[in-house]
Amino acid sequence: MSCYHVHPHHINTLVSFGHSRRVSAWIPSGSSGQSLDCYAPELVALVLHRANAAAVAERYGDPIPDELPPFELVRELPSAVAILKACACFDYQSSDWSGYDGSAAALMIDELRVAAIRELPGYDEAPWELRPPRGRLPRSIDRERDYSGLATDGAYMAER
Repeated sequence: MSCYHVHPHHINTLVSFGHSRRVSAWIPSGSSGQSLDCYAPELVALVLHRANAAAVAERYGDPIPDELPPFELVRELPSAVAILKACACFDYQSSDWSGYDGSAAALMIDELRVAAIRELPGYDEAPWELRPPRGRLPRSIDRERDYSGLATDGAYMAER
């Protein structure tokens, strides 16, 4: 894989989105934890910048800068789909850091992603649980068919 320093505007936009939606992430620590809130956007931006810088440092041996860009509130925010893609970009650019999975940055990106998903058209109207239409029963499993080749990781379907 490769990675680069994401532009400060990228991080500022993600944090501004979270700030406008009151997004927070619970960061577990031992038997307790603490909340990382977009109410403190400067702190969240710093956490994201540091995670991304750590990935670049670990990947290429670059030192983590002593001074990171200051947070600037972005007032015109892009669509929820653009936020989702920006979260994917940040994840990819930061995942080279061995400490990324489960980090405060990764958990915040997950929460920003959830907030963006909830804004997708039709989300509120969609059913919470999916059930078959009334009067129709689901097809039963064919007990005579050989399912032994079915892999739980999807490999069976990939061969088809």
